[in-house]
Amino acid sequence: MADEEKKEESGKEEKVKKETKEVKEEEEKAKKEKVVKAEKKPKEKAKKEKGEEKTEANAEKGKKEKEAAEATVEKDEKEEVEAAATAEKEEKLVTAAAVKAEKDEKAEVETAEKVEKEEKIEKEAAAKAEKEEKLEAAADVKAEKEVKEKGDKEEEATAELDKKEKVKETEKGETEKPLDKMTAIELREIAVEIPGVTGAHAMKKEQLLEVIKEARGIKDEGPAKEGKKKKASKDGKGTKELKKKIFQLKKMKKEARDARDRDRVDILRRRINRLKKKTRKVAQA
Repeated sequence: MADEEKKEESGKEEKVKKETKEVKEEEEKAKKEKVVKAEKKPKEKAKKEKGEEKTEANAEKGKKEKEAAEATVEKDEKEEVEAAATAEKEEKLVTAAAVKAEKDEKAEVETAEKVEKEEKIEKEAAAKAEKEEKLEAAADVKAEKEVKEKGDKEEEATAELDKKEKVKETEKGETEKPLDKMTAIELREIAVEIPGVTGAHAMKKEQLLEVIKEARGIKDEGPAKEGKKKKASKDGKGTKELKKKIFQLKKMKKEARDARDRDRVDILRRRINRLKKKTRKVAQA
């Protein structure tokens, strides 16, 4: 019994020791945990603070990124609005350019039609002018031919008339008696037939003789000097009048040439030539 009691007591002691040991181990473990926890707490705090700082930095960064993103979006929207306005403006310019191009094309077509019409009118006018010119040239040739034929006929008639007058004068000169021996009545009959002589019926024999002799170019008998003076004065007067007439006819000829009246120009030219011949004859007489 005593041994059993000893065993029980020793068992109890061992159990107590074991429990005490376990308690001590637990206390030590608790102490260690407490120490570790105490050591770990500042680190966690620092870590937590660091995490908070990082979170704040991230938040600030996120805020900035958000603001930047918003600014980018706003900028993009603004650029889109500007691009839309530019596109609208360019579209308006393109439309205006198209309208202008269409208008210019229409104007070019109208101008081309107008030019074509004007060219057609010019061609028609040129053809008409050419036709008129040909007709005028033909008419001029015909008129010139007619005038030439008429002039030739007139010249032939004048030459024939001059020839007849010369023959008549020759015959008359051969048959009629000398002027000095004619009576005043006979002289008046001769004077009346002379062109340009007026008032023959009121003239006396001496006056009639003077007029007839002057017309026929007969030299009057008398003092040589006086006769020469009278003849010179009369010839000078006749030449002056003829030259005056020639000047007037030349003026009329110029007017007719300006008016393109060829018939009148030819007639006046022949009259001028005749007066020039008369002037030479008077000067030679």
